[in-house]
Amino acid sequence: MEDIFVIDDAFTDDQKDFVEQTMLYGKFFWVFHDDVALSAKETQMIGATKKTPAISCYMKQSDPPYLFKQLYDKIEFIPKTVFPKIGKQVKEILDARSFLMFPLHDKARKEYDNIHVDMIRPHWVCLYYVNDIDGDTVLFKQTQADMKNSIEVYKNTKFEVLQRVTPKKGRVVLFNGYRYHSSTAPTEGVRCILNFDVIV
Repeated sequence: MEDIFVIDDAFTDDQKDFVEQTMLYGKFFWVFHDDVALSAKETQMIGATKKTPAISCYMKQSDPPYLFKQLYDKIEFIPKTVFPKIGKQVKEILDARSFLMFPLHDKARKEYDNIHVDMIRPHWVCLYYVNDIDGDTVLFKQTQADMKNSIEVYKNTKFEVLQRVTPKKGRVVLFNGYRYHSSTAPTEGVRCILNFDVIV
């Protein structure tokens, strides 16, 4: 697809090790979410019956404005390094956050987590996989434009899988932020990603 790019060769082993050490062994606060993709209000609106818990660390947020400068300064090089590889320059990083996901009991597992877009404004997503683990990112054919901003349309849409991206330490997937996507929970170990919402 012209708006999905998987990049494996953007970073040195030292850079990949640095990010892994920083995110998995650094000392900073993580926040619990009962669903990795949607807020409590959003899960209620769409009638989601299953949720995937996770914890997150926000390094930058656009609304309301927030900056955890000490950590943000260590990881902002990631989108600034990869977007030029697809002929784009980063104008602004709107949001930067990390998510940790854990294996779920079989009764709680589903094919993929709640389907979403990160924000309703033009942007690109940069997902960086911090460690080697399972738990694919699933990208769907449908985009936010297909939903016409309607919860009813969303709820009645049968989403079609377009592409799956398997985590690999140092791998990046870039895609248009209007494309619906989802994570999947790992089966063993901790899945750690960095998620950037970017204006290019």
